[in-house]
Amino acid sequence: MTLLWASLAIVFLLAGAWQNNIHLCLAAAPFIAITLGLALSRPPQIAGHLDEGGLVLTHPPIAIPYDSIESVAMKGKIQDVNGTLQSGPICVSHRAGTLLIPPQLNMPVNDLYRYLLVQSEMSGSREVPDRLREFYAKEVESFGVDRV
Repeated sequence: MTLLWASLAIVFLLAGAWQNNIHLCLAAAPFIAITLGLALSRPPQIAGHLDEGGLVLTHPPIAIPYDSIESVAMKGKIQDVNGTLQSGPICVSHRAGTLLIPPQLNMPVNDLYRYLLVQSEMSGSREVPDRLREFYAKEVESFGVDRV
């Protein structure tokens, strides 16, 4: 999409230079702004792999052990009539922060989502952050440990 807007800007700039018309050059300004906006608002690329201990990213350099994963969610996840999940970005919340994995991967994003979900359930803890301990205690008192 960025290429389309950049192409339109170039066409107007070249036409303005060829016609010696400043108005055509000025008409390229919105297309240049849109191109820059799209290019700069793009999410950063990530690169990494899965190993037996966790998710290892090489760009940016970070290692996320499976036992530090607190939750895995797929944004915009929709189940179609056949029961298959449509792709969306994966949000991995872990002790050190949050990682957003875009749906454009070199593997099926649904497979990665299911794998991370299983790994986080197998090794995840039921630790509650300090700011939620009081709320958690009230919920356990009201509903019981098995329902919270």
